[in-house]
Amino acid sequence: MKRLSLCLFLVLFCVLTLQASYHSVLAQQCKNRKPFANPAPCSGCTFCTATASSSCCTAQEDSAASLSASLGKIISQGCYEQMAMAACAVCDPKNSQYINTDTMQMKVCKSACQRLASSCGTSSTICDSLPTTDCWSEASTVKSLQVMGMMMVVMLLMSVFLMW
Repeated sequence: MKRLSLCLFLVLFCVLTLQASYHSVLAQQCKNRKPFANPAPCSGCTFCTATASSSCCTAQEDSAASLSASLGKIISQGCYEQMAMAACAVCDPKNSQYINTDTMQMKVCKSACQRLASSCGTSSTICDSLPTTDCWSEASTVKSLQVMGMMMVVMLLMSVFLMW
């Protein structure tokens, strides 16, 4: 009985942790517009759909992201994928911390720029002056998702182990 209670506690803890992390994203403001705004659902977003339920983009901005990324298809599929990721980055409320509110542009990391340059066959020397910290790189978004996923797996494995 104690094991079952502990397992249920661990599962509940996982659910609450994931829910809290989801709501912390919703609490962020979109700094890609003045005045700053809260993220909102974008039912008209058809390209940057990963953040459509809580987006910093409008349908028009989503359409512009699609158009700019489609230029990458002319070069290669890899170029298109990198351009799509970069074009949609501004729509994700988690990335608002990387918006320079003076210029209203996203601070892109050198590593993200180099990946884009490599995928699109351009010189990466244009990336040399870009920052390496406190900037956007798709790795930061992927890393937070990986950490949450790993935490969930560990908790579930613990609960299975404790039930035996």
